[in-house]
Parts: sequence; C-alpha cells; structure tokens
Amino acid sequence: MRVVRRFNNNIVLALDGRGNEVVVFGKGVGFREIPYELTDLSAVEKTYYQIENRYMGMFSAISEQSLEIAAKVVDLARKRTQGIINPNLLVTLADHIDFCVERYRKNYIVQAPLFYDFEQMYPVEFELGKETLRLVYETFRLRLLNSEIVGIGMNILNAELDTEHARQRKSWDGEIEEMTAI
Repeated sequence: MRVVRRFNNNIVLALDGRGNEVVVFGKGVGFREIPYELTDLSAVEKTYYQIENRYMGMFSAISEQSLEIAAKVVDLARKRTQGIINPNLLVTLADHIDFCVERYRKNYIVQAPLFYDFEQMYPVEFELGKETLRLVYETFRLRLLNSEIVGIGMNILNAELDTEHARQRKSWDGEIEEMTAI
C-alpha cells in the first residue's frame, strides 16, 4: 500500500495494490515522510474507499476527533441500515460534528421543530444521532443539545442508498408526480 498524502499523523490517503485510492486510519500511518510504502498492514485500523475527490481537501480541516467519531458512526450505520451508505458520509458527518462542537462553544442554539416527527419516522437514524452525541460527550466532554440529533440523523439519512427509506422516498415522489399530472 503506497501512502501518497497525509491528512494528519493517523489518517492518510493511500493507493492499494490495484491503484485504488483509500483513506487509511491507523496510529502513526501519517508520521513518516510521504510518499512511502506501508508494508506493515497491521498498522491499518480502518479503510474507506470511494470517497469523492471533492471531499479529500476537507480531511485536513476537520478535527481528528470528529473524524474518529464519524468513522465509528459510519460503521454503526452500515450495520444498522441494511442498505448501502454513501462513502462520503465519513467526511460530511465529521464536518457536521465539528460544526456542532463549534456552535456549542459559541453558545449558538439550534432548534429542531421536527424532532419528534424525525424520531418516529426514522428511528434508526435517530438512534445513530443519539449515539453520536454520546461519542461527542466521551471525546470532547461537551453535552450537545438533543436538537443536534436531527441534523446528525439527516446526514445519515441522506447518505443511505438502496434502503427502504430510499425506496419509500421514490414511491412518494412518484405519487406526487402522478397527483400533479392530473
């Protein structure tokens, strides 16, 4: 595995044996001079393929803690949603977490008028949002407002592809199109 770009000491962009780009998480994988050949694959903790190039620049601007939280949540989302999760969720969710933390520190309050509706309609995404708040607390020692669950859950919902929610949305859109065509 050839490491070609450092995002920080523990997250790098590499090329696998087939030349595919892969974001690699692992303690110290970005510590060496770049580029280099990563021969000790036991240092690799997690890998993420198919992240779009337009998101690659964001890795350097996002805190390592938020990236680690997002990686845990993406893994949970993959297990719990029975569908395909857009690989870009790693970056978009980490960016959202950073923004939540920044808002909290600046004492900006975000309202979530559809909080209870979201909880009822999307219980899996809601629970993932709650889990994210728990991870944020464990990492940053910040107790974000529960209203943040909706924004986090929406990030996850938007990243779901080929799931029941996606099929329902397609069916709802089709019904709307049929009704407006009358």
